[in-house]
Amino acid sequence: MTSKTFLLGVGAPRCGTTWLFKFLSRYSQIDFGFKKEYHIFDSVHVDQFEHFSAKRIHRNENKNITVFEKKYFDELELLKSMELNHDNYFEYFSKILSNEKISIAGDITPTYCGLPVNILQLIKQNFKDRGIAIKVVFTLRDPVEKIYSEARLAIKFKSLQGKRLTEDISTMEVLKQRLKADTPKCTTEYSEIVQKLTSVFTPDELYLGLYEIMHTKTEVNRLCHFLELQPSYDLLDTKVNAAPEIAGLVLEKELRKSIALAYAKEYVFAQQLFPNYNLSALWKNTFLASSQR
Repeated sequence: MTSKTFLLGVGAPRCGTTWLFKFLSRYSQIDFGFKKEYHIFDSVHVDQFEHFSAKRIHRNENKNITVFEKKYFDELELLKSMELNHDNYFEYFSKILSNEKISIAGDITPTYCGLPVNILQLIKQNFKDRGIAIKVVFTLRDPVEKIYSEARLAIKFKSLQGKRLTEDISTMEVLKQRLKADTPKCTTEYSEIVQKLTSVFTPDELYLGLYEIMHTKTEVNRLCHFLELQPSYDLLDTKVNAAPEIAGLVLEKELRKSIALAYAKEYVFAQQLFPNYNLSALWKNTFLASSQR
């Protein structure tokens, strides 16, 4: 009998999770169900992410809907049921894995890196109780570039943390807001995130990688070895869901430095976590994190 594995992608946001989803979706033995990000546990158990809850969206019962819209609302009801009763989440993926052709099912929700330890334990235990192994993937990115990417994406969609942004707001202003907010902290304080993950998952269950090198053959080989897959290199040169470049925009040096200093310990931690890499070459803002104000 083929072993069954649940893949839990826990981010971090803007660290290549959409590319990871597209890459893994090409394997016939992997099934993510009807979406990449389910947002079941973060929307319920982390205050900063409650805006992801499916319960916030309501169908107008008086309006005729298309077949496509019906499918969307049916999926929405399933998500709501998973939020109300997490057993529905575990049973949904167990059913996917009952297909003899499927060996891996998964949910790649980047903000799951903000989940508390007890919820990570709950997820692991519930799949274990169903005879399903768990594999967790977490990738890190230069904090300055990560937060800068988040700001550019917020400008593109005119939305931040579920709230509309004014049309004339600048990327710099969004960055300043992000620097003060709690949300980027709980998804960018890598030292705390990794500490949580390693307290719940064994080394065989946890893959830690760097965004900056995830498109290399060496890293694809390491990821595929972790997931027991044959390596594929078709998407190495493909960017997915990249934040748009904004014409004429240059990140102000002082703001770049402020972000780097705010996450100085994460630069130190990442170098300790990946001692075989020259992190200062991969994370270009490392020197700012170690400089004086």
